[in-house]
Amino acid sequence: MKAPHCLSRSHSLGPAMTPMIDVVFLLLIFFLSTTSFQTPEGTLPSKLHAAEGNSLATPTQISEMELERIMIEVTGEGDHLGFAVNGRVLHSLAGVAGLLEQLGQIDGTLPVILEIEAEIPLGKAIDVYDACRSAGFLKVQFAVSEELL
Repeated sequence: MKAPHCLSRSHSLGPAMTPMIDVVFLLLIFFLSTTSFQTPEGTLPSKLHAAEGNSLATPTQISEMELERIMIEVTGEGDHLGFAVNGRVLHSLAGVAGLLEQLGQIDGTLPVILEIEAEIPLGKAIDVYDACRSAGFLKVQFAVSEELL
């Protein structure tokens, strides 16, 4: 007598691979969706470091500066801005950025206070703030006059 057809079939005793492949793909999708692929801002190329007629501070001048805090004053109108870092006058944002980088290498924990006139466009104020953050300073604050309060 012949064995029934369903019993004659040989069954493999190994694990079923289809559910395992599904789990692997779900894990792959999960990790790809939760991973951040942003480039750190400090490594992005920037035109702030281009030296266009600015004068960077020498190390002897930096050591003479008051290093309790860094005070940056921005004055002027429109595109004609003047900058002063702890009383030292600079004529371009690139000069400010270069000086801030040197100061950040000395002590990046110093607080930076930005005193920006009300006539300065917001974009220029943000550029100065970005220069402070890209130099490695974590405590960047804006000073406000009593008239505005």
